[in-house]
Amino acid sequence: MGNAIEIDFKSSKTGDIRIVSEKRTLLKKDGTPKNTKNNTKLCRDTVANIKEEDIPKFIEYFDMRIMCASDSEKRKSWVRNKVMFVCAINIGLRVSDLVKLKWSTVLFKNGKFREGVKIKPDKTSKCNGGKGKLVFLAFNESFQRAVAYYMNENHIIVDDENYNDYMFKTRQSGHMSPDAWGIIVKNAGKACNVTYNVNSHSCRKTFCRSRYDHAEDKNMVLTQLQMLLGHSSTLVTLRYICIEQEEIRELYNSVNLGM
Repeated sequence: MGNAIEIDFKSSKTGDIRIVSEKRTLLKKDGTPKNTKNNTKLCRDTVANIKEEDIPKFIEYFDMRIMCASDSEKRKSWVRNKVMFVCAINIGLRVSDLVKLKWSTVLFKNGKFREGVKIKPDKTSKCNGGKGKLVFLAFNESFQRAVAYYMNENHIIVDDENYNDYMFKTRQSGHMSPDAWGIIVKNAGKACNVTYNVNSHSCRKTFCRSRYDHAEDKNMVLTQLQMLLGHSSTLVTLRYICIEQEEIRELYNSVNLGM
């Protein structure tokens, strides 16, 4: 079973971390939810990015689950979940690729982080005449700190034996399933009392939206995001990162050329 924890956020840095109630979701042995339809496209189009001011609430939620874990194995699982969340919002991978990250993708054999690497995403693996489409990944400081924390807290030593293993393992399978990760993110959103719809795809949207919001040259970043996401136009990208009509109007009115 998967647990859904509700938390009141009132009195700590981001709120009170007192557990209010707990619900359970039935999962299969491989970690996927029972009787759940595959609504991937619907979920992608209807979920929102996680607002930047809400990210600390998600971190506190994961910290609370780590602190309240009833045994060492559950604690390790929640450390993994926290790290997955931080990695997801800092790297912008689709969930199908995030869950399959390997140590060899992120680290050299000497334990140092790669500056960047090209991967072949699952969704585009049959493009280019079956050769697949390569996407470049870079690992920022937050991503690296999260992975270092993961290795330290869960006593993970990467060597020749496990160098090609999945980073985010479960006890049921080789790696976390996309559906199981979706449940974890959705339950975290409920616990944090966010009023918008979130699931695993929200992490990818959060990566994109944060880059857009912090950009000095939004047009350039928008074009870069369009290329990264493989969208047909920047308008598609604007809708994808949840830019509302008023924000689009402000974007067009911010620069006047010619006259």
